[in-house]
Amino acid sequence: MVKRTLLVLAIAAGLIWWYEQAQAPGVDAAKVTAPSSASPGLDATPPVVKGSAVRPAGGWSPKAWSVIGGKLTPTRALRDRFDSYLPLGKGVTMVEVRATIEQDAEADLGQANAAQVLAIWDRYARLQNNDWQHPFNATEPKGWQATLNEQHQVRRQLLGAEWAEAFFGDDEAAFQRRIANLVAARPVAPQTMDSVLASAPSSAGVASAASSASRDDWRARADKARLEWTHLTQDASLDEGQRLIRIRQYLQQNFNGPDAARMERELPLP
Repeated sequence: MVKRTLLVLAIAAGLIWWYEQAQAPGVDAAKVTAPSSASPGLDATPPVVKGSAVRPAGGWSPKAWSVIGGKLTPTRALRDRFDSYLPLGKGVTMVEVRATIEQDAEADLGQANAAQVLAIWDRYARLQNNDWQHPFNATEPKGWQATLNEQHQVRRQLLGAEWAEAFFGDDEAAFQRRIANLVAARPVAPQTMDSVLASAPSSAGVASAASSASRDDWRARADKARLEWTHLTQDASLDEGQRLIRIRQYLQQNFNGPDAARMERELPLP
């Protein structure tokens, strides 16, 4: 008798639970099922995190968003944070990257500061797609100053003076020192290869010497690139995405397009 009473009470409790779930707003009664006794309280399908395909690996603190004292402040840290989402993986678009940055920033900072971070990202994204009139060419030092001047101007147009200085000030200063050192090492105005060949008594001899010098220059720059990549791979503070960003920035600054691609194959990069 006692067992029958307990069974009736259990069935009644189950019916009450089903009725309450069916009456909840937005719930389809036909889809309401009682929880499994084998796994109470567990959802068999874990939630899918939007943007997980483009989210960088490794831990990032809220400080990496360049928010200091609750205020977004121009620092290099925000550029490094942005770069952690780049380069784009296979099938990943800039739209997806932006959505992931928005999601991560809101989680760390709240909507107000996240909106300010996104405004800077939108400017930075335009800079990534800029059509440069004077792209860097490692084999033509005479064009480096024009390259630097254009980069300096465009970055400030797109990012504003404060953010451009925070993001690129150190890089631009180092590039300017490199140009100054090159000029100091050449007290006589550099001649173009055409003028050298025209004034040389033997064009074949000059061409041979130039070819040899070109090979020596390539070997020297390639050795430096390999050393830079070795240092990056040994830096435990960087994840794989950060290492790829930095080595590709190094190659962009020290090699022209075809040579940079060749160097990527020789390293080799993932």
